[in-house]
Amino acid sequence: MIADSGLDAVYIPLPNGLHGHWTVAALRAGRHVLCENPVTANAAEAQHVAEAAAPSGRVVRAEVHGRHTPTSCDERPVRRMRRGRCCPECENQK
Repeated sequence: MIADSGLDAVYIPLPNGLHGHWTVAALRAGRHVLCENPVTANAAEAQHVAEAAAPSGRVVRAEVHGRHTPTSCDERPVRRMRRGRCCPECENQK
């Protein structure tokens, strides 16, 4: 899939131990990367990813779920999202 020239970016939702390898492979294929946390397993692997990213001109981002992400809300996220709110804190802001 990362060889598909029609793609600008890839999302890497694989098991943690595979993140670094496939992030580097995607960068070498010329793709931007959105990767689940952790992007790498250790400092050496992080250095390898950084070395692959620097000359590529591509972006590597870690997917981070925050407290206002629908998947992290406490109850009925679909209903709240339909109303433009995802959690109780958002309800109070409108």
